[in-house]
Amino acid sequence: MMKSTFLNYVFYVMSGFVVLTFMGCPANPCPPLPVVQNVPLIPAMDVANMVYSYKMERINVINGTTGVTHDTNFIDSRFITFNADSIVNFISYINKKIIENRLNIRLQGIRCIYTVYPKKPKNGFESSYMSQSSPDKRGYHALIIAPTYLDKDSIEQVFDVNYFDSNSGFPKPINFSDSSIFNRNLSFLNMGGLCPPGCQTAPVMFKTIDSLGIGGQLNQ
Repeated sequence: MMKSTFLNYVFYVMSGFVVLTFMGCPANPCPPLPVVQNVPLIPAMDVANMVYSYKMERINVINGTTGVTHDTNFIDSRFITFNADSIVNFISYINKKIIENRLNIRLQGIRCIYTVYPKKPKNGFESSYMSQSSPDKRGYHALIIAPTYLDKDSIEQVFDVNYFDSNSGFPKPINFSDSSIFNRNLSFLNMGGLCPPGCQTAPVMFKTIDSLGIGGQLNQ
């Protein structure tokens, strides 16, 4: 019982730190800590498809090494917005699961992985998760947010907080050459708000930057 109480105390202290870091605490006293919600899981196969789609439809297109083309009216996403509460909850969830799973690590950072929402497959079959992505987002630049930790060689690695070696308390590598990973769902964050599509007008920052560029006032 004492051990459980201690772990709960550690968790609330860590959660409080996250809230103060991201949201600040101008009020006195501070507002109560939010309830941590479970993070929607992403099938590993969908993660692989989105990351690979980015390689094929962005990196290779920029480098001119693939035949992928877009409609002449296509304007790619210029930013992705994640709700602040979802970011705070995500970090709180990761810290909570690190304690619950007794992992021998600490949350080191948050990694933003460039992806592209794949176009619907020709055979029409896709996961229930990917089917949540609306058709107007397909082919657009997006982001997956994943937690990182320092491995034994002090290299920062992405990890899944529910995929670990119970003996050592260390996360297992996110290794897509191991086919068994495709049977897993990963505790990453996705489905941020894209613009475009999903926005009627460009925010002030982008409008003014574009105006400066068109006017020749930016170094290009």
